[in-house]
Amino acid sequence: MKLSSYFIVTEPEKMGFPYLESIGSACSFSDEVVVVCGRKEQSSEDKIKSINDKVKIINTNAWPIDWNYSHMKEHLQIGLKSCTGDIALKIDADHVFRREKSSDIRKSILGMPEAHRINIGRINFYLHPVPSVKIIPSNTCYALNKKLLSEDGIKYKICNNNGQGSNQPVFEEDIVEKGINVTDMWPVNYDNTFMTKEQIVEKWIRWWNAVATSRALPAKFNLEDREGAWKDYVAYQARKAASAQRISFNHPEIIRDRVAEAIRRKDNG
Repeated sequence: MKLSSYFIVTEPEKMGFPYLESIGSACSFSDEVVVVCGRKEQSSEDKIKSINDKVKIINTNAWPIDWNYSHMKEHLQIGLKSCTGDIALKIDADHVFRREKSSDIRKSILGMPEAHRINIGRINFYLHPVPSVKIIPSNTCYALNKKLLSEDGIKYKICNNNGQGSNQPVFEEDIVEKGINVTDMWPVNYDNTFMTKEQIVEKWIRWWNAVATSRALPAKFNLEDREGAWKDYVAYQARKAASAQRISFNHPEIIRDRVAEAIRRKDNG
């Protein structure tokens, strides 16, 4: 069976995402990696192309600055449809897998041929501004067995669902769902770890406003209220840090130097 992985990105170089490490880690266990670029950014596209011959780029240039969840839904649908593999794995561009586990990851995903959907948890690592590590089950990273769904005549599509549990696949019939429970095979979610304060505030404002739009609510922030957005973000991170587990944790080798540099910058103010 052929395993495809797919990402959606919007100016990842500008926003500071660890997209190269993320896409590179997926190449270690995938037969094909589809990257849907929602906004034109030549520097990042050139770097993505150079990662591996497995990578296929689709540029829509249709993701606006002031976006909403419908734009995400549409791009996820493009990525899923563009995967030519029997199984399509959806990955976020700030999630990094351990390359030393690539063989195990591939065997685990391909070793569940009876599952229509395979869920993979994640390890949340947040450095900025409140350090925390948390291992959680998640529906963010999942694989769909497109071949089996087709053979069983089960129709499915990515659904926004008005921002509630948004942009998840919805199936017209009951499916068989399984998961990978070995945490070493889960990706590490770096989220805003490598972003500057300015990048975080920009993302935070537009993200929350996108959520509000999807739920027909007034915008939470305006672009001028950057200090208010930063305080809200810090408070949000503090709440997450308070519930974080104390665990023995090593970063994927592919990204250790970058994490060390981020910690040095943080320690130096």
